[in-house]
Amino acid sequence: MEKNQLVVSSDQRGRKALTNLRNAAFVGGVSAMTALASVGAHADDTIDVSGLTGQLTSAKATVLLLFAAGLIVLGIFAGYRYLKRGANSA
Repeated sequence: MEKNQLVVSSDQRGRKALTNLRNAAFVGGVSAMTALASVGAHADDTIDVSGLTGQLTSAKATVLLLFAAGLIVLGIFAGYRYLKRGANSA
């Protein structure tokens, strides 16, 4: 009988620990969200992103240029293999 009581007791301790952990995580999450919300409300006054916008536009153009160059190279290889196959069959 005492054995069963110990199992229930340890199970209750585990549940209590899990509940405490869940509550602590909730409070920590709410605190972090509140802090970030208050910082985000004034971000437009403290952060100047005009230079960053120009850099992102430049990076986008560079990525598109590299993608187009890759497609051209793949097209050249595909065309070469197609012409080589046609020449070998003739």
